[in-house]
Amino acid sequence: MPHSVKERITIGWCDGGMVEGRFTSGIANTIIEAPKHKLNIVNTTRVQGNQIARQRQSLWDFWSTLSDSEWLLWIDSDIVITPQIVNMLWEVADKKTTLS
Repeated sequence: MPHSVKERITIGWCDGGMVEGRFTSGIANTIIEAPKHKLNIVNTTRVQGNQIARQRQSLWDFWSTLSDSEWLLWIDSDIVITPQIVNMLWEVADKKTTLS
């Protein structure tokens, strides 16, 4: 199901204070190329710490209560994304089958 360009996406991740350069580069390139793929990335949110369960809860709480975006793209900080990967995910994302 095609999405409206107006649907806003937040990219979020948790990390222990340092991330691999390829991870950061992947996020940066995705944000830069987002308009080309009709992705409306409006925010990023990072939770740093060493207690992953608390970090994940903080990220979720922030997004679900304070963010004005309709979608959260949650990326593990050991994953390298590309604009093409995010575009493919966006093409199959479906609000009717996605947990909210």
